[in-house]
Amino acid sequence: MAVVTCLLAGCGIGDLMEEMAIDADTARELATNLTEIESTFPEAHRVLSDGTWDSYDLEEKQAFIRRLSIDAHKLDLDLRAEQNADRVRDMREHGLDDDIIEQMAVVSELWELRMIEMDLRRRRETNESSERGVVKVLGPPADAVDP
Repeated sequence: MAVVTCLLAGCGIGDLMEEMAIDADTARELATNLTEIESTFPEAHRVLSDGTWDSYDLEEKQAFIRRLSIDAHKLDLDLRAEQNADRVRDMREHGLDDDIIEQMAVVSELWELRMIEMDLRRRRETNESSERGVVKVLGPPADAVDP
């Protein structure tokens, strides 16, 4: 166990675990540590910090987090698209041939498609694995006899 702890500490996992630790019982308490959300999504942060989120029922809380997660993901995708456009612009400014630029851009887009495929596959496999686990743990075996 000590070896695993040392390996994890060397990889920075300890720092990550410390950062991820929930040290609050409410969103209002946690909001003081959500500086990135505050600067990027100030209205969402307000809902978290003023106690509004804490007053939501479970479905409302989940819907709020789902919307915030989608918004953060879209922001990330937009940033990557802007970076790709900036790279193309830089290559043109440096006099690279348009055919070479297009080839490089296409390779990048093909890589994005591969990443999307991998994400979708991982999600499907996770869902299938979860579904099998629920049946094994909660459901009776298919050949079980009802007493």
